[in-house]
Amino acid sequence: MTQGVIDDPPRGSQDPPPPPPPEPPRQRKTHKNDLVIQCLKNLPYLSRLKRNRDIEQKNAKRMDYATERAVALSDDPNDPAFQAPPSPTASYVTVTDEEIAELYLPGMLERHADILPEAVFSKVTAYLDEQKKEEKSSGKRKSDKDDDDEDSGQDRLNKRQCMDGDLITVRVPGNPTPINFANIMFVTEDRTSLPIEFFTRANLNFIFAHQAGGLPVVKGTLLPKETGKHPFVIDITKTQAELQVKPGCLSYAQFLEAKDNYIEFQSRRDKGTGNYAWTALVKYHFNFFVQQEDAEKYYPSWKTMEATMRFGWQSSQLRDPPEVYMSKWISMVDTHNLRMAQEELRLALDKVSSSEASGSNGNRSNSGNTRGRGRGGGSQSFRKPAQGPCLICNDPGHALGGHSSSQTKFANGKSTYAKYENSKLLSPTGKEICIMWNLKGDAGLRYPCMHGSTRTHICSFCGDSKHHGFSGQCKATL
Repeated sequence: MTQGVIDDPPRGSQDPPPPPPPEPPRQRKTHKNDLVIQCLKNLPYLSRLKRNRDIEQKNAKRMDYATERAVALSDDPNDPAFQAPPSPTASYVTVTDEEIAELYLPGMLERHADILPEAVFSKVTAYLDEQKKEEKSSGKRKSDKDDDDEDSGQDRLNKRQCMDGDLITVRVPGNPTPINFANIMFVTEDRTSLPIEFFTRANLNFIFAHQAGGLPVVKGTLLPKETGKHPFVIDITKTQAELQVKPGCLSYAQFLEAKDNYIEFQSRRDKGTGNYAWTALVKYHFNFFVQQEDAEKYYPSWKTMEATMRFGWQSSQLRDPPEVYMSKWISMVDTHNLRMAQEELRLALDKVSSSEASGSNGNRSNSGNTRGRGRGGGSQSFRKPAQGPCLICNDPGHALGGHSSSQTKFANGKSTYAKYENSKLLSPTGKEICIMWNLKGDAGLRYPCMHGSTRTHICSFCGDSKHHGFSGQCKATL
């Protein structure tokens, strides 16, 4: 009997092993989303270092748990205390080498040692130790004896004798004095906009004279292509207090002086590639305002608008086209005139109220004098003080606010045209009549009325739109 041969199963008939299950996506612990990342970037570097120290301590606890879990499960796979898988470590917040270099300054390590991660603390300590070794080996650290030898004494003398009278030139009377801009102003302007108030000649001289000491400064940021130490820049807030200037405090004449100096300052920052586009832009901006008709008259209203527009195109690199300049100017003029007209109306109404008060006091005084005259039999006459005349009945004895609603006739017996209700002068149909126009007319108004159709320009005595109440054209017939 022949034993049959069992054939091998055909190759490729077996199913491949299933792929391993995909690893779950790693859950971010520090950089959770774009908003959190941006917020972390905005933190001061010391706050980021403190946060990194907390992350470092939590990561150490996670690693300790992972080690203990591995040992425990090798002895007892069912140990309930270590069934949860270890948590992945969290990433650190970015701190640049330039920011860490701030800790190399004297006293910084001791002051902030309690918030530094171990890695940063070790790096700074190693750098400082290396610096001490180099100073010791090269003899940079001198003893007190070395400070008193001939060479060091000559060095100190050379530093003191630093003034050269040949560099001082004679000022020619009538010629403008050259303007000196402190270098720290250029460094500051590269990072933020200097206020226009700093550019009067007196303030420029102060900044230039105190740039080596006495000028309030702070550490500035490094620009994108800069490396090394952070430069000092002007502390604008403290310098404003030192110079006793506030935004918008300049008079129009001071603004013109500061404007010219500011243009000269910006021209020295221009790359000067041939067209001097930056200087032309600054000149156009200021010339638009100062070359407008009545620029000085409207200066209190447009000085804030000028600063806002200037800061806008300096920070965003986008400037408004000429039509936007003109649109904002027209809007500013309308707002200015409306505010002035409202102020003039307020003053006129205050004058009316004061006339009423003086009139009532005069009436009481006259009545007392009459009684006295009756007792004494004197013949002295007392003149009643002028008030009004009223814009409704033309009575000089009272002003508009003192008109009685029961008085509906003029002195000649004709019925009055207007009425006064709720502090408003109204026509018979209830349309509000402009008080200021009736007092002064078109020619007498300092600023045109801005009330539009809410009030009408008609005579309060007869309703005619061709003349105002105090024009005299209808008062003589009343």
